Amino acid sequence: MMNAMVGSIAAPILVADLGGFGLWAGIGFTLGFLLVAVLLFYLGFPLLILSIFKMNKNPKITDFDVNAVPAPLTESLDYFEEEQGNIEKLGFEFVTNFFIRNLVPTAKMLGQLWYHPASRTAFTITHTYVVNQGNSTMSSQSFEFSTLFNDGTLVDTSNTKDFGSFPHPPFKVRHVLFWERDMEKVFRFHLAICRDVRNAIPVDALDEKFEGDGLEFLGASLKEENFYNVEQGFLRDSAGDYYKMSIGGAYLMGWKSLPPLKNIIKNRMRTRVLRKIEELNISGM
Repeated sequence: MMNAMVGSIAAPILVADLGGFGLWAGIGFTLGFLLVAVLLFYLGFPLLILSIFKMNKNPKITDFDVNAVPAPLTESLDYFEEEQGNIEKLGFEFVTNFFIRNLVPTAKMLGQLWYHPASRTAFTITHTYVVNQGNSTMSSQSFEFSTLFNDGTLVDTSNTKDFGSFPHPPFKVRHVLFWERDMEKVFRFHLAICRDVRNAIPVDALDEKFEGDGLEFLGASLKEENFYNVEQGFLRDSAGDYYKMSIGGAYLMGWKSLPPLKNIIKNRMRTRVLRKIEELNISGM
């Protein structure tokens, strides 16, 4: 009888103990499942990019008629008109409108190219769309200042939220003020970085190399960037009209667009800009 009583008392304790073990086992299983799912996503997402990505080797860059812009893209004209006064106030002169319709299959870009003769700085303002079945599913607006020097240094300053898929060339001094919408502040920062370039002077690449042809200027810039990415192994120069992504390029592009790496990159970029503002004593930033 005593043994039976001990057994009846011990059974609930044992069950409770096993129940606790089962709870922790369930938590461990769930965490393990989530970890495996995250790992599979981080491994699989770049492979998806690898399979579908292609970039036109010779994208068509044309002027566009402001009175004939298709419906999903008319928002661009409002953006350009809103900023025109600010651009002219900074001393830029209009060069050309441009439309890039086939750099990648689903994205289109409308933009304007301006030029600042005094500092020899090119300026682009763009509105990029992802178009699906005639509807705009995603869009972004940004602007960029670029100054080329006679030693090959290229100072590039923008406010884009697209930080670029691949590391930039060593000759490019690139800063991204992704949080800043004030064009005058970004240009002031850009000029300060240009003044910090030693033993070199800005060159008028637009007139000297392209005789003022803005579309040729833009096309050459795109091709130069793609050639560099092929040389570095980020893109593959496949047969046909398109570049394909390399395995390394796909993982680099994929992981840079996902947390936590995306957030780390954003924080590093902001810290770098703020450090430069302090180092060069750029006022009003």
